[in-house]
Amino acid sequence: MSINREKFKIKEKREINLKIEVEDFGPITDGKITLKPFTLFIGPNNSGKSYAATLIHSIFESYTPTTLPKRIPFFIRRRLFSQEIDIRPIRKEFQELKEQINKLKEEKKIEIPKQLVKKAVNIIFKEIYEKRLSDELIRSFACTLKDLIRIGKDSFGLKINSNSDSVYLRYQEGRLEIGKYPQLDLDIKIETRVIKSPSHRIKIDREEDNFLITIGGILLENKEEKEFGFNYLMDIILEICTNKILEKVAIPCYYLPAARSGILQGHKALAASLVRNVPYIGIERLEIPKFSGVVSDFISSVITLPEEKGTFYQLAQDFEKELIKGEIVVRTLDEYLYPDALLQRYR
Repeated sequence: MSINREKFKIKEKREINLKIEVEDFGPITDGKITLKPFTLFIGPNNSGKSYAATLIHSIFESYTPTTLPKRIPFFIRRRLFSQEIDIRPIRKEFQELKEQINKLKEEKKIEIPKQLVKKAVNIIFKEIYEKRLSDELIRSFACTLKDLIRIGKDSFGLKINSNSDSVYLRYQEGRLEIGKYPQLDLDIKIETRVIKSPSHRIKIDREEDNFLITIGGILLENKEEKEFGFNYLMDIILEICTNKILEKVAIPCYYLPAARSGILQGHKALAASLVRNVPYIGIERLEIPKFSGVVSDFISSVITLPEEKGTFYQLAQDFEKELIKGEIVVRTLDEYLYPDALLQRYR
């Protein structure tokens, strides 16, 4: 196959550096996975290939900011990611910092303690691995975490090494918990200062890994404003740390189910069946077929297929020309139906 590589250029090369160690997870007794640009799982039925692939997908999905559709710009989802994290425990612990900021003279700077940054980072990792990864495993496998334990065992363990930052996780006693936090070296310096300002103003300046957060003086004029200014400052610190973590590990991930041809043929019948039963909601008990999260995502992506040309449009054209001697087109055949993918042969 000859692909015109000049037409297809990636704007930003993201290196995938993920290593996973698994213990007593589904049919997998133990194993190690090092993700490469091309990783192929080969083995007999029920040996854990799909479990391993779905686990990898779940890990990448736990790094994805919020559950908003992937078409929403990444930087927006990343900002919302930090807003969903509860930072109140850190606010209570560092009340002394609030007093120092309140007494800060105009144009003077104060550095945010490294201990505060470390605690913020740990809260982010708890959100990613204990909450989001737990939710994503349940959703992707369509079962409880307890059902993912290998038969005859009472727990499963995961070690995830992403860009040399290792986290140890174990599911036991009903929850997935971090046994050892990543020893992440966030080589960043965060300072804050107060300036005269007639408005509620907070500004962030960045020079590589040095951040300067400027607070308008009006935010420190009374008790309520002081509290608001400090809370806003803590939210910004959390957002800075979140961005530093996610910019290293957050990469879009797409799972193509093995039975996708059958799913493509049946998804309209499924949708029609669900729509027909809508009037009975709250009146009768409805039996809705259960799909794993990866299958649901695939069906959802088909239903919401965009009609505009994306990043991989030229590459897809080259593949279509060589492999199917035609092209896949997205077309809405009726204004009341959602778009569908069709094969159009060249003549």
